[in-house]
Amino acid sequence: MNQIFTKRNCCVNANTALGALCFWLFSFASFGQTRYTWQPSSGSTSWINASNWSPARPTPSADDILVFDGTLTPTVSATVDFATTQTIGQLIFANRVQAALNTAGDRTLTLGTLTPSIALQIEAGTVVQVIGTQGGVGLTLQLATNSRAAISGRLEFLGTTGFSNCTHQFTSTTLGAIEFLSGAYFLSGARFSGFPFGSLTANTGTVTFRSGATFEQSSGGSPFGERAFSVAVFDPESLFRYTAGSGNVGLSGRTFGHLTIDANRTPTAGTYGSNKFIVQNDLTILSGSHTFNVKEFDLKGNLLLNGGNLLFPPDAANALTLTFSGPAAQIIGGTTASVLTMGSNVKLVVNNPAGLTLQRPVQVNGSLALIQGQLTTTATNNLTLGAAAAVSGGSTASFVNGPLSRVQTGTATNLFFPIGSGKVYRPLTLTGQQADASTTYTAQQFNQAPTARAFPTAAGSLQRVSRVRYFNVTNNGATNFSQGTITLNYDGDDQVDAPAKLRIAKSDAAGNWLDLGGTGTGAPAGSITSTVPFTSFSDFVLASTEASGALGNNPLPVHLTSFTARRQGTGVRLQWVTATESNNSYFEVQRSADGQLFGALAKVPGHGSSANSQAYTFLDENAPTGTTLYYILRQVDADDMASYSPVEAVRPGATQSGILPNPAHEQISFPAAAEGSYRVLNMLGQPLLTGRAEAGLNTLELSSLGAGAYCLEVIGAAGRERHRFFKN
Repeated sequence: MNQIFTKRNCCVNANTALGALCFWLFSFASFGQTRYTWQPSSGSTSWINASNWSPARPTPSADDILVFDGTLTPTVSATVDFATTQTIGQLIFANRVQAALNTAGDRTLTLGTLTPSIALQIEAGTVVQVIGTQGGVGLTLQLATNSRAAISGRLEFLGTTGFSNCTHQFTSTTLGAIEFLSGAYFLSGARFSGFPFGSLTANTGTVTFRSGATFEQSSGGSPFGERAFSVAVFDPESLFRYTAGSGNVGLSGRTFGHLTIDANRTPTAGTYGSNKFIVQNDLTILSGSHTFNVKEFDLKGNLLLNGGNLLFPPDAANALTLTFSGPAAQIIGGTTASVLTMGSNVKLVVNNPAGLTLQRPVQVNGSLALIQGQLTTTATNNLTLGAAAAVSGGSTASFVNGPLSRVQTGTATNLFFPIGSGKVYRPLTLTGQQADASTTYTAQQFNQAPTARAFPTAAGSLQRVSRVRYFNVTNNGATNFSQGTITLNYDGDDQVDAPAKLRIAKSDAAGNWLDLGGTGTGAPAGSITSTVPFTSFSDFVLASTEASGALGNNPLPVHLTSFTARRQGTGVRLQWVTATESNNSYFEVQRSADGQLFGALAKVPGHGSSANSQAYTFLDENAPTGTTLYYILRQVDADDMASYSPVEAVRPGATQSGILPNPAHEQISFPAAAEGSYRVLNMLGQPLLTGRAEAGLNTLELSSLGAGAYCLEVIGAAGRERHRFFKN
C-alpha cells in the first residue's frame, strides 16, 4: 500500500465530524502548511513556475509539502531554478514516479522545518535522479535538525553528458536521520564528484543502509566521507557495489555489509591504511584485479572470486592480516579456478569455530595462524604453504582438515603439518635431506583402516597396524630425498598401552609394510619418531610388534578382516569378521540409497577386548529390492571413539559390491550391466574423471587422484548407480 507521510496528525473525535474539520482548519491556518503536487503546464519544467504546481505556488513557504505523484505525472523532468537556497517542510516521491531534478548551478534545498517529520520520502518503485546540467555544480539536499529521510526507492546522483564533477550532496547533522530501507538503491553515478553524504565531523553515523539496501559507487568518493570517522553505516545484509572506472574503494577503518567489486581494471594500491577493515558478510569480486592495501582485514562472510582477483599490499614493509572470524561456516571460493596467492607479507588467520572451507586452491607465502575452527581442504582445492611460510597454532580446536602441502627449499627438510580429520587432530613432523632446489610435500590424515599389506617376516618386527587411522605423505614425485624421519602423534582413541612395543609402519610399492622402528613416548597419549631412515613416500601408520591384540600389546582398535553384503531372498545379508578387538562396544550398521547420506539400521554388540577372530552377521530384512544400496559399519569403542569400514554396495538383484578393491590404491574394477558412461566425483560433487563404461568388468586407473573419499557414478540404460570408495 502506498502511503504519503505529512507533517501533522490531527486528533479527530469520531463522534463529531464538524469538530474535527474545525480542528484541521485551525491547524492548517496556524502552521501555514500547504500541499503542492507537481502538475506542470505545457512545455514548462521550472521549479519556481507557480503554475507547475497544483494548487499554484506563487509564494514558496518554509512549511510547504511538495509531492511528485506517479499516478498524476508518471515521468517528471523538473528544473531546480530557485536562486541559491530554498526551504520546505517535506518532499515526497510517490506511486512509482520517475523523476529527474536538474540543476545548472549550486543550490541547496533544506527539508523538514516542521519536526518531527519524514522530510524526504522516496517510496518503493520510484526513481529520483539528481542531475547536474553544467560542470562542477550540484544540488544539496539538506535535512533540517531532527528531520528524517526514508528511502525505499532509487536515488541517483548524475551529470549530463559533456559535463563532469557534479557535486551533489545529501546531508544531515542528526544521528541516523537518513535511512535507506530494504530494497532501496543509491547510485553515485556518471559524472558525479565528491562525497555524496558530506564529510563533516557532525555527520558521523547520519546515514544508514539497512539490510537489503544497496549503495553503488560508480564514480565520486566513498559514502563514508574523507575523514577517519564514517558518515554512513552499513547493516550486515546491506550491499556496497563498487563499479568505478577509476579511484579506489575506501577500506581502512571502514565497515561494510556485503561488498561486491565489479570494475574491470587494475587500480593502483593507494595509501596503506592501518585501521581495521571489516566486511560483515561476503566479499565478492566479479572483475578486475584489486589490491587491498590495509593492515587488518576482518572478513565474517565468504571470499568469492567470480571473474576477478584479489591482490595484497605490494610493499614488503606493509603487512596485512586477513582474519576469517564469521558467526557461521565460511568459504574461499568462486567460479574462477585460479590459485589465490597471498604474499610473504600476508598472515592468514582462521578464528571461526564453524570453520573455513577452501573451494579453490590457496597458497600462503607469509604465515598461517590456526586459532579456532577447521580449515577444510581437498586434493583439488588444496592449501599450500610457501617455502618461507610460518605456522602457528594447531590444536584440537583448529587444524587443517584435508591435504596440506608445504614447499621446502634448500637441502634440509624440517616440516610441521598441523593436520587432522573429522574431529581428531594428529599433527605430524617430517625431516630429511633433499637434493632438489624446491620440493612440495603433502600430508593428509585418514580416519579409517589402511589397505591390507603383508607384514615383515623378521622376528620381533611388525605384526599388526592400527585400523583407526593412517597418514599419507607425498613429495610431488621427487626422487632425491634421503635420511627421512617422521613423527606421528597419538591419543586415547589410538589405544596405545605399550609404548615400547609401538612402531611406525610404512607401505612400499609392492604391497608390503616396512618397519620404520621407533618407540612411543607414553600411553595412552604421546608421540613416536621413526628410527629407520626412508627415501620414498607413501602411507604411514602406527603398528605393534605383538600379534595379539590383548591388553599390554597396543590393542590398536578393532581389526576388521572382511566385510561383505549380499542379496538373500528379499533382504540383504551383511557379514564381517574381526581378527582382534580392543574395547569394542558395538557395531552400528548403516545404509544409504546414494552412497552419500547414511542412516543407522541396527546396533550389533561387540566382544569387548578379544585376541581371537570374531564373526558377525546381520540381515537387513526390509532392504529395497529395486535400487542399489550402500552399507557401512560404524565401530564404536567403550569410550565413544568411532571408526568406519569401507563401503559395500549391493546392486538390484546383484550379489556383490560394485567396486574392488575398496579402499583402492592405483586402480579399481567395477561391473556395468551394459554400455554407458562413468564419472568419478569428489565429495563436493565435482567431476574429476570421466569416460565410457563397457558392458562387463571395467578397470579404472586412479593415479591422477589424491588420497581421499570419492564417488563412482555409472550411467547406463537402466539408470544411474553410485558407489563410494576411498583411495589410499
